[in-house]
Amino acid sequence: MYRTAAKRLLSQGVTSINVRSGRTRLLPNLRQITCSSRFSTSTVNPQSGPNQQVNNEAPNFTDSKTTSSSSAAEEARGARSHQRERPRVVEYREEQARVLEASLRHVAKNGWGEAAMIAGARDVGLSPSIIGSFPRKDAALVEFFMDDCLQRLIDRIDSGEDLKDLIPSQRISKLVRIRLEMQAPYISKWPQALSIQAQPLNVPTSFKQRAMLVDDIWHAVGDEASDIDWYVKRTILGGIYSTTEIYMLTDSSPDFCDTWRFLDDRVRDAFDLKKTFQEATYLAEAVGAGMGSSLQGFVSKEVWANNASSDRQREREDVQNDMGVEDLYEFRSIVCDSGSGSVKTGFAGDDAPCVVFPSLIGQPRNKNSMIGIGQKDMYFGDEAQARRGVLRLSHPVNRGMVRDWEAMERLWEHIFDKELRVTIEEHPVLLTEPPLNPKINREKMVEIMFEGFEVPATYVAIQAVLSLYASGRTTGIVMDSGEGVTHVVPIYEGYALPHAIQRLELAGKDLTDYLTTNLTKDGYIFTTSAEREIVRDIKERLSYVAMDFQKELAMSKESSQLDKQYELPDGQVITIGAAQFKGPEVLFDPSRMGLETGGVHEILVRAIMRSDMDVRREMYGNVVLSGGTSLIPGLPDRLAKELCNLASPGVRVRVVAPPQRLHSVWIGGSILASLSTFQQMWITKEDYTESGPSKLLKRNIKMVTASEISAKLNLKPHIEGGFYTETFRDASVFLSKSQLPSECEGMKILSSNSDRDGERTGIQAKYRDEYGEIDKVDRAVSTAIYFLLPSGSVSHLHRLPCAETWHFYTGEPITIFELNDKDGKIKLTCLGNDLGNNQQPQYTVPPNVWFGSFPTNDFHISPDGAVSKVESRDAESHYSLVGCTCAPAFQFEDFELAKRSDLVSSFPNHAPLISLLTFPE
Repeated sequence: MYRTAAKRLLSQGVTSINVRSGRTRLLPNLRQITCSSRFSTSTVNPQSGPNQQVNNEAPNFTDSKTTSSSSAAEEARGARSHQRERPRVVEYREEQARVLEASLRHVAKNGWGEAAMIAGARDVGLSPSIIGSFPRKDAALVEFFMDDCLQRLIDRIDSGEDLKDLIPSQRISKLVRIRLEMQAPYISKWPQALSIQAQPLNVPTSFKQRAMLVDDIWHAVGDEASDIDWYVKRTILGGIYSTTEIYMLTDSSPDFCDTWRFLDDRVRDAFDLKKTFQEATYLAEAVGAGMGSSLQGFVSKEVWANNASSDRQREREDVQNDMGVEDLYEFRSIVCDSGSGSVKTGFAGDDAPCVVFPSLIGQPRNKNSMIGIGQKDMYFGDEAQARRGVLRLSHPVNRGMVRDWEAMERLWEHIFDKELRVTIEEHPVLLTEPPLNPKINREKMVEIMFEGFEVPATYVAIQAVLSLYASGRTTGIVMDSGEGVTHVVPIYEGYALPHAIQRLELAGKDLTDYLTTNLTKDGYIFTTSAEREIVRDIKERLSYVAMDFQKELAMSKESSQLDKQYELPDGQVITIGAAQFKGPEVLFDPSRMGLETGGVHEILVRAIMRSDMDVRREMYGNVVLSGGTSLIPGLPDRLAKELCNLASPGVRVRVVAPPQRLHSVWIGGSILASLSTFQQMWITKEDYTESGPSKLLKRNIKMVTASEISAKLNLKPHIEGGFYTETFRDASVFLSKSQLPSECEGMKILSSNSDRDGERTGIQAKYRDEYGEIDKVDRAVSTAIYFLLPSGSVSHLHRLPCAETWHFYTGEPITIFELNDKDGKIKLTCLGNDLGNNQQPQYTVPPNVWFGSFPTNDFHISPDGAVSKVESRDAESHYSLVGCTCAPAFQFEDFELAKRSDLVSSFPNHAPLISLLTFPE
């Protein structure tokens, strides 16, 4: 067993193969990585490499303090003494190295990013513009730190008299601890560093640095292995190092004492491995889970401690049952992303889906016509496309939503049985869903997985969130544009902000249709489904987004230099002119297709403005593109240009266009399903059997309309705006006039709005009837009301002689505006239940302050006080329900509405907000 697995894992590269799917994973050859770096300290000739001959014995772990091991270590140190000053994995110019070294002092506060590097540049007297000389800014800082730590460890080994008296296992534990203690000052920021290392462009360098670290530790112990033991020892130590690194992040014990005990146990297990090393799976764990897990595990800032012993025991039992590496690989989770245009499926942990085909189903128009050509009742993907002349084609997913559940179930069945060729009852399945997916759709997906396929566990993840994970971020805004729909989704710390999500039914399919229309105007007719595929190919090959549409259009009219030739299947060559950029232009100007909506840049800004103020700058700096339509050349640059024009001055705009964005949803799912901590997020078959899909559907509260709330709570219009009803007036204690502050003795309602004078007079008359003369009314201790403010309404500025405490109940956040007429200062407080976005569930407005309120998502207020109203929203589904408690009790005769002209003349700097929250005169 060991011989077969070792040959497969270690010859020329570490490879594992799924025998059913035919999918191959290629892991780097550890020896090649170390040798190619010129950092190897092996006493073996690095050009020759270790002997590849495989034996059946366990690696030679010797854990005794003998003369031979000690002298070997001394000889190794002596042989290496002349090359201890090593070149770095990544070389930098002198001034760059100075900046990076200085930047490390700021990492604990600013993180592994540009902010720390700018501070470092200033420390050494250089302009922050030098940061632009680093192609991969964040990665440069992390890689510099890793190189620096390795050099410091080498220096420690050379000067470490205390190491030579330790037995090998103690020496390894000591060196791993020394290296990990170098990360202790940055422990709170280390998850970010791991996330950076896990990004595809950074993985090779990160892997190389870790491989060199492991190699140096083994040589410090005196290891001279030159056969298969060389690989085994390094992969095992790599696993120990990585799992200890992860454990350290979760350790709250003093001076990480629990981590060091964990490390000692792992090393002790390794040196006791002679008894059980027949299990090749331990080697696979060390390579796959050890060296890789810490790099891949933090794209969502999740931290875990590997339960190494239990995982190992489970794998040992598998080996005893004669299961090889292929079989273990076979039981990984399956990730399935079903979009409007294509289906992407594969195994968690892979870097790309192994199955991709059109999201298309074909059924025979006439079953008799299919006889003799392998008749089936249903065809899928490319096979259906090839037979479109005799099939009735349909798309189970349309505009991002599943429309035909029977066809969708058959499509999944085809994927599992024919494409992946797995026993699906043995695999957890991660499915993707569009933002704002109806609850009933999510329930149906879970029902089919458990009842139709009997999977052991499932999970449904939002597509845009997965795309963000694939980019190595947890906060940002994703524009996911595929075949059927474009979504803009703000995401904060891994959670989509549903109130700010934007949906635009304009995507790849519509661009193809629009291109067809433009080609028809140019005299090229494409009508059949086969011809439509030709237009799609033209779009994908020749279309681009113009940076300046009008300039490009004028240029195309004046000359033919922009024209491109396209050869049709029949050999005819056609010329494509302005149609190349007219089609994609509808993304920025949907009115060209007759759509009354903003372009993608406008809905992006709208989504950002509906996010909390504190995260808007971060959103502008992390605009991540995803989906096939985002691959159109020129789109990222044009989008960045338009966003810069719309953003406030000084706001940094950054559009991120990952090279792998065609499959970024699937890649994010692959990463998520690979995390150890994700296992607790699966919905298991037992969960489903006990409670149905409700455990998955946390948003299972029925959203009621504003009218339904008003009717149920018996609300009525309020003078200030909105609707209210009094729910409590403390009748147990009344404060007499003598007990009240002078300002609470009764005041006339003031306002210049004559339309409401009659209403106010009626209110005063009502109170006279109930309580006698107003100025003689004693006052209750407190009152409480419900207050409903629908979108499109505001609570106009008013003031009261009593304090009023607001409590948020449900709906969207509401902003309370306060104006102190003594010093002219204003204050904005966002009331809501999202504490992570600096919303407050409760707030008290002090007495005698002008105040009002408005739905937070109805307006954008810039730092200079300019107010802009966002696009009108449905007041029935967008509203805020709060409660207000006054002490002493609220009485209408104390209610004073603000007069616009008075406040504007007194506080002209706040005129926009005052005008927004006062009645016209």
